[in-house]
Amino acid sequence: MFKQNNYEKALRIADKGLCMGRIDESSAPLRQLAWMIHEQLPSTSSENAIHPGFCFNKTSHSPVLVPLPNSFPIEECHDDDECCFERIVSAVNNETPILIRKHASNMPAVQKWTFPFLLQQLHSRTFPVEIGTKYSDEDWSQKMMTFRNFILNSENEQLYLAQHRLFDQVPHLKHDVCIPDVCFGESTNDENVDMNMWIGPSNTVSPLHTDPRKNMFVQIHGTKLFRMVSPNDTESVYPFDGMLSNTSQVDVDNPDLSEFPNFSKVRVLDAVVNAGDALFIPEKWWHFVRSATPSISISFWFD
Repeated sequence: MFKQNNYEKALRIADKGLCMGRIDESSAPLRQLAWMIHEQLPSTSSENAIHPGFCFNKTSHSPVLVPLPNSFPIEECHDDDECCFERIVSAVNNETPILIRKHASNMPAVQKWTFPFLLQQLHSRTFPVEIGTKYSDEDWSQKMMTFRNFILNSENEQLYLAQHRLFDQVPHLKHDVCIPDVCFGESTNDENVDMNMWIGPSNTVSPLHTDPRKNMFVQIHGTKLFRMVSPNDTESVYPFDGMLSNTSQVDVDNPDLSEFPNFSKVRVLDAVVNAGDALFIPEKWWHFVRSATPSISISFWFD
């Protein structure tokens, strides 16, 4: 029988292998092995194991986006509206953003996922975690850590488990997730839909950037704030050169118009996305994201 530290070491090795790329489970059942090892380790479910940054403070106000002179609300509809699905399809076809209120409110993940729940499910699993305010900063870095250490955050760092293919690594959690219908188009193959998890405390930031595919962004827990700009205004958001050419230099939370004057001329779209809501982000649309509360989100990339 393995000792606990041997189980933990074996699980770290398996998780690092899973994080490095997709595994052919028929020849190397690494996911199943990792889960079997994880089940042998003691779980953690106590609220005391969660950093205050991952806890909701009902007495404080969530930070908001300060409206800009050139900002407007994103078009929205409610999932109960009779013509809602037609409006979603139209937005996808016309490549325009739309916010769908309560579109995922019946998804099991929305109804039951919390930070204590995920800690109980993932405590000893290892994931790549971002360290720093945003990835475009010079002091930004990444490191591998267990979910328990991530959620405990004993060093009080700015941590973010961002854009991670968690369901490739821990497939049983996918049972709680329903892929939005519009992601399938004419196909029913969910392998054509890339699902990424975003888990973090309040005030995590993704700077204004673009994605290479269409994105149906679903908020599972908490609230996120979005600011979006059309790809037609790409020059006016001042993209970085080189590897970060899909990322803007402008801090759109508080733009410096003396350094980036043309940003004042673009039409900016703002949205507050709550638990159960979905936001369609067309391919190549610029979008900035900040968590107003501790947050769990899933992005569904599709063509």
